[in-house]
Amino acid sequence: MGLVYIKHIDKDVCLGLWEMDDSLDAARDCPPEAWQHIGKACAARQRETAAVYRLLRTMTGRDDIVIRHEPSGRPHVKGICLSISHTKGFACVIVSPTRNVAVDIEHNSDRVRRITSHFLRDDETATDVRSMLIHWCAKETIYKFCSEDRLTFKESRVTIDRTLSDNGTDCHGLLSCENLKTGEKVRMSFVCNSQFTMTYCMDEKA
Repeated sequence: MGLVYIKHIDKDVCLGLWEMDDSLDAARDCPPEAWQHIGKACAARQRETAAVYRLLRTMTGRDDIVIRHEPSGRPHVKGICLSISHTKGFACVIVSPTRNVAVDIEHNSDRVRRITSHFLRDDETATDVRSMLIHWCAKETIYKFCSEDRLTFKESRVTIDRTLSDNGTDCHGLLSCENLKTGEKVRMSFVCNSQFTMTYCMDEKA
């Protein structure tokens, strides 16, 4: 399928989603510097990297992008604040020229039930797979958003505030995720469908 969508979700913040397809070619889609690092990687890793670069070029119109990483592990591109995530079949990127942003996407699977004790706090409520995945994604997202704090899963607390739309399969809504190290509360959006769950956020100071 390739490009699923590019959405301007707020002032100077853009979210893109790419479905992995046969058109991806890591040797062609990745810059030489990136290809040197992944040329001997497995095919899945190469496709993920190719999808991210293809999506970034489509979103920004730039051909000079090379993704590097800060000491915290956060991806860095000169002149762009960005966050990247990929899961089975999909890659997503959120970008802004000025604002801190973060995104996470996870393939829907019942396997999340087996690891709830790893990431859910006693004061959080997640009773079904959908809400478990939302909590998981939100904690991954705040980890990226507050990268310098290096939060553990139990050092953030998720509260699902509102479900804005739900037809039984697809839903979207709002949640808050608190950084328990600093007390900062980060507002996030969540999107769920039959294939994946995604959460994203941005610095509210435009």
